[in-house]
Order: sequence, then structure tokens, then C-alpha cells
Amino acid sequence: MSKRILHPFGRRYLKWAGLLACLVWYSTFASWFVWGFVPRPSFPLVMVHSIIDIIFMIDIGLKFRTAFVDPLTFKLVQDRKRIAQRYLVHGFIPDVISSVPLNLFWYFAVRHPALGWGGEVVRFLPVFRMYRLKGAFHYMSRLQKENFTTYFLLRMAKLVLLIVLSGHIAASVMVFLARRETTISGDPTGCWLGAGSFGGSPNWQQWPILKKYVVTIYWSVMTLTSIGYGDLLPVTVLERAFVALYGVWSMGLLAYALGNMTVMLVRENDRTARYHDKMRLLTSFSHRAGLPKHLQHELGGHVALEMRVDKERPDLLEDFPHHLRAQVLRHQYRALVEGTYIFKDCSPAFLDQIVGEMKLELYVPNSVVVTEGDVPQSLFIVASGTVVRENPVRDDGSSNSTDLVEMGPGAVFSKVAVLCNVPQLFTVRTRDVCELLKLDKNVLARILQAYPKDSRQMLDNLKRRVKERDGASQRELQEMAHDLSDVIWQQDAGQSAVVCRAASAGNLPRLQELLCDPELAKVTDHDGRTPLHLAAARGYAACVEFLLGQGADVNAQDDAGSTPLLEAVRGGHRGTVEVLLAEGAALELREPGSVLCDAVLTGNLDLLKLLLDCGADPNATNYVGRTPLHVAAIGGNTPAAELLLEHGARLDCKDDRGSTPLDEARSLGNSRFMDVVTAFQSDKGKRAVS
Repeated sequence: MSKRILHPFGRRYLKWAGLLACLVWYSTFASWFVWGFVPRPSFPLVMVHSIIDIIFMIDIGLKFRTAFVDPLTFKLVQDRKRIAQRYLVHGFIPDVISSVPLNLFWYFAVRHPALGWGGEVVRFLPVFRMYRLKGAFHYMSRLQKENFTTYFLLRMAKLVLLIVLSGHIAASVMVFLARRETTISGDPTGCWLGAGSFGGSPNWQQWPILKKYVVTIYWSVMTLTSIGYGDLLPVTVLERAFVALYGVWSMGLLAYALGNMTVMLVRENDRTARYHDKMRLLTSFSHRAGLPKHLQHELGGHVALEMRVDKERPDLLEDFPHHLRAQVLRHQYRALVEGTYIFKDCSPAFLDQIVGEMKLELYVPNSVVVTEGDVPQSLFIVASGTVVRENPVRDDGSSNSTDLVEMGPGAVFSKVAVLCNVPQLFTVRTRDVCELLKLDKNVLARILQAYPKDSRQMLDNLKRRVKERDGASQRELQEMAHDLSDVIWQQDAGQSAVVCRAASAGNLPRLQELLCDPELAKVTDHDGRTPLHLAAARGYAACVEFLLGQGADVNAQDDAGSTPLLEAVRGGHRGTVEVLLAEGAALELREPGSVLCDAVLTGNLDLLKLLLDCGADPNATNYVGRTPLHVAAIGGNTPAAELLLEHGARLDCKDDRGSTPLDEARSLGNSRFMDVVTAFQSDKGKRAVS
């Protein structure tokens, strides 16, 4: 956001809005008080109000720089032109009227406080500051959203201020009416204050301001609360008309205030009523369904627990976006999860994913969380409280031990059953009120697939823990260990396939993600090919460089004896070949002569050149003792012959029948081959002489 634009939700602007709210409330009360009770305001009082007006004028200037939220798009508008247009249409004129210090201008113009009807009008104009109460209420509404305690206190304060302000305004108006009636008629007993019998009312004009205010506020509050106003009765038609309007207003205001207060104060009673209704329905259902007593008690205990923890609402986080929910869970439970044995030595990113996907659940005492023989769908970690692991029941109905195993915060259960897809071996129930972190089985599987190294670490931790475990028979422990071994083997096989598939597709980002464990760069597929073989065969030089950097064996051989360099050569990927050669790659041909002869026979000069450039022996022989030059002479492949001669092919090599390449060319009358040989020998002689 631009430095010249103010953020409406910033802390500095919030403090400024708080100052304005306080000044608005003060100026509202003071303006009515001065108009009703102070016909001759002093200069210091006028100056105080003028300073407040100046602060309001400063706020007018700031509003031209304050961003606003568009009600249609819900986006923050920061364009100064749009901000100014909106403010000029909505609020500028009332703000100006409520901020001009007219009383101060009149005071300086006539050198004394404004008197007469003109003075009454001038003193009444500051009452327009009440328009700014809208901003004060908006500020209080923003504070109400902070938390429930602030909401309750501010809501009550707002209602009390409304009631007090209504009484204050009524008192000011009534004393103004009494003063005007006395001024017009000249009879101090012709108004409601003069006609009463309270404290020498004919001389009410000589009362101190405090006494006037106490008497009038007494009448106002008695009327507002519908108790009555006793001996203080309206006398003139104007007074009676105002009292009638005030009575109607009082009924509405009192109903609004009492309704809001009742809603807030009986909120706890509503929760209790909902609890009793739910218990009544549960009891009726239990009787109809014929549920056993122990199950009825568990259901009732769960409802009671909901009643007790309703304000804490463990499911409250479900209403928020995932990233916010994950941050809260990590803040609360990251240390707890990291300290469990099953996640020992796992990476921080993996732990963040695990904790961020967990859910918190509450269980009442003696609740069964998982049952022996079931296939659980979630992994559980004890966050608080104590759970009991019950020993498995044998076929004869006995248990292998009479002791139960208690598990406290940080304990993990259902892990083997979830990871291995086998029935749960132990029944686990709560001993007291417990908070359990639950991780869905499918979510866990996705996370493990995305973090193969941490997945393997987690399984190794679990396998090691199972071997150290007590409370189960040796046979059961062996079965669990075998199940975990199968899972580890399946995971390794799956990881190998994923890595090889990524290398074959040239998916470098996926390879970088998968090879957080460098050992995965050495895995093989069903043909013994490593990811380096597959990337080199397709010519993915970037993937080849990455795999080599992760420690892949540059000269690894598959089941057919091929190396990554040979695969790159066969594919004609010169760029990949250069990368491999720079890392010391070798062809490691099992039958180099046959490979070279096949290249000459098929006329694949690119393959032949790559093989020779990579160090293949041009004089290697095939199964009948022929060199590649023999094959070129027989087939008349003069370009291949030139290439072979340039790379050191010998003309005197004999095959199994004792024939040289020249003998084969002469017998077949291959004059072009003879010309190539003659030209090569001539060039070779010239180079030797020079």
C-alpha cells in the first residue's frame, strides 16, 4: 500500500478512530449540556469545543486519504480519486457542518456569548456532531469482533451509553423549554420546573447548574424507566408534546436495550436448555433402541462433555481455511508430534504436513477409541489425558497378561494397522477426558508418497519399536514385523517405479522432489536399468546432470550389459553423450565388434561416429573375425570406410578366412573402396612428409 494512503484496518488508524470516538461522545454530551444548561458559555469552554472541532477537521482531511472496502468486490480501494469521490458523496457535507466552530465565530464577532434566539440557534448547531456517532458506533462494532469478553463489555457499554444519552438529551431539552417559557411569559412558575414543589421551584433559575441537572436528569430517568415523574409535571403544550414523544421513544429504547441484555445474560441458560433437550431425546432413543446400560452411559457422557467444552469448541478450526487451521495446529502440537518415536529424525517439512492435516477430538472417560479386530481408518496421537491399551484376547478367551498398559501424551496407536492394512491388535479406551490428534489414513498415505525418505524413516522407526515391544506374544510381534517389512518392500518398489518413470519422462522437478534421498538415484527397474539409463536413452541432459550430481553410477550396467553412455549413443543424443563423457563414462561394450559391424551394415553413420568418438575400438572383430572395415569393404560403404580409417582402422587385419578388407574389395571388384583406401594412404603419406 502507498505511504500516502491510510489503511482503514491499520493499528495507527484504529488508535486515531478510538480518539475520535471518545471526542464524539464527549462533544455530544457537552453540546446538549451547553445548549440546555449554559446560556452564557465561558471563553475557555468555547475554546475547548473549538479545539475538538479542529480535530474533526483534521479527520476530514485524513478521510480523503483513507482506503475503503468496495461493498461489491470486497477489495480494498486505494485510488485517491475514487476515495475522494466516495467521501464527497457520502459524508463530507455532514462532517463539515458538524465541525465548523460557529459558537467561536459568534463569540469573537460580538465579544460576548451569543444570546437570544440567534444565540440559541448557534449553540444548537454543535449538536450536529451527533452525526459523528455513526463512526463511534462503527468503531465499537469493530472492537466487538475481537473476542467474546470484549464483545460483551462493549455491547453493554454501548447500550448503557444510549440510555444515558437519551436521558441527557431529554433533560437538556426540558430545561431549555422551561427557560424559553420563562423568558417569553416572564413567569418562572409557568413551566414544569416552576410549577413543581421540589426545593423552592419559583426560584429555579437561581439554582446552581449542578442542581438543575440533577433535578432534570431525575425526571428524565424516571420517565425513561416508566416509573413516573411524580410531582414534576409538564405544564405547557410544548412541554407535554415533547414528553409524549419522549415516552414513545423511551418504550422503544428500553425494549431494545432489555432485549439485547437479556440475550447476552441468558446465553448460558440457553446452552443448558439445549443440553437437557439433547439428553431427553437421547434417553428416549436409548429406550426405543434397547441399548445396554454401559452404551447409554457412554452416549450420555459424550453429551455432557460437549456441554462442558462448548466454549472451547475443538471443531472450531474446521470453519477456517486450511492454511490458517494448519498454522494453529503446528503452533499447538508440532513439538508434541516431533517428540513421538514414530516421527523421530523426520524432516521439518514432513512434520509440518503431518501436523497440519491432523484433527483434534475429545473423548469422555471409558470410551473405546479403537477395538481389537477392527481395521482403523485413522492414526491417533494422545495430546492430553490417559488411554489404556488392553491386551488381546486369545482363542481360549484368555489374555497373555493381567496388566493393562497406560499411555499418556505423545503415545501413538493404530499405526501398524493403518500402515499395513491389517486388523487392530489391541483395544484402546480412554481412562479420563482425553484430547486425541487424529490423522486420516488416506491423507497419511498421500503425505508418505510425497516424502519417500521420511516415509522410509517413519517405517524404520516403527519396525524398530515393534521389535522392542512388550505386551504381545512372540508370534504376534513376528507377524507385525513381517507386515512392516512387506510395507517397506512395497514402498521401495513403488518408489523405484516412480523415480524411473520421472527419469524416463524427463520430469526434472519431479526428480528433484523425489530424490531427497540420494539412494533413490541408484534404484533399478525390472530390466536392471537405473534412472540414469532411462534419462540418457531419451536424451534428457538436464536430468542426467542432476542424477549424476545425486551420486548415480555413471557406468552402471543393466541386465543386457548396457551403460548409460551406450544408451545415449544409441539414441543419437550428442549433448547427453558429452555430459556423460565429462563425468568419465565408458561404453563397456560386451561385443564391440558386433555393435560396430551392425552400425556399418545398417549404414547408421551417426551411431558409428558416436561409438568411435566414445572410444570404441575400430579394429574390434565380430563372431567371424571380421572388423567393421571388412563389412564396409564387402558392402561398398565408402563413407563408413572413410570414418573408420580416420579413427585408426587397420587395412591388414585378417578375418577367420585370412582375408583383409582389401582382399574382400578386390574379390568383389569394389573399385570405390579401393579409391578411398588409395586416397587415405596418399593423404597419410603427405601428412607424414610435412
